[in-house]
Amino acid sequence: MNRIEDLTKILLEEKSFNILRATSENPKTTKEISKCLNISSSNLYYTINKLTGIGALKIVEKTTIGNLIEHKYSSSHIFDNSLIINNEDSGKNLDFFIQYYILSQKKALKLLEDDINNNHDEDNSKLMIKDIKITKEQWENLQDIIDEFLNTVDNEKSEYNIQLCMSAIID
Repeated sequence: MNRIEDLTKILLEEKSFNILRATSENPKTTKEISKCLNISSSNLYYTINKLTGIGALKIVEKTTIGNLIEHKYSSSHIFDNSLIINNEDSGKNLDFFIQYYILSQKKALKLLEDDINNNHDEDNSKLMIKDIKITKEQWENLQDIIDEFLNTVDNEKSEYNIQLCMSAIID
C-alpha cells in the first residue's frame, strides 16, 4: 500500500477516529481513553501506537510512576487548525493535510448519518457534491468570493461553529 492508502485505512477505522476525538480537546492517558470509549486498555495499545506512528496522535506529557512511564496523548493539533492548501503548499506537510482532510470528512459523514437516522429538526451537516464546468477566470472569481466572505465572518459574535470543507479537483 502507498502512504495515502495507509493513512486512510488507519484514520477511517472507527476505533482510531474515536481515540482522536476523545483526545482532541484534552490530553488523555490510555486508561482515560479506555474509560471514555468503554474499551479495555489492552485493546487500545496497537491503535494508539499506529496513530502515534503517523503523527495523528502526539505524546504531550510523560509521567513516571514507579518503574512505568505513563503518556498523555493529544490530537488537538489536527482538530484546532484551519487550512487552505494549494500548489504552493503541496510539499510542506502532505501527511498532515491528508490526516486533517480525512478526519474532517469522517466527522461530516458521521453527522450526516446521525441526521438521516435520527430525523433531527435541524441538520447537523450538509453535503453538496456538484460537478461544474467553469473557466479559469470563474474559478479564480469563486475563490475570491469565498475568501471575501470568510474575511467578513466575526468569530466572536457567531452562534454556530461551522466547518467548511471544499475540494476542487480540476480534470
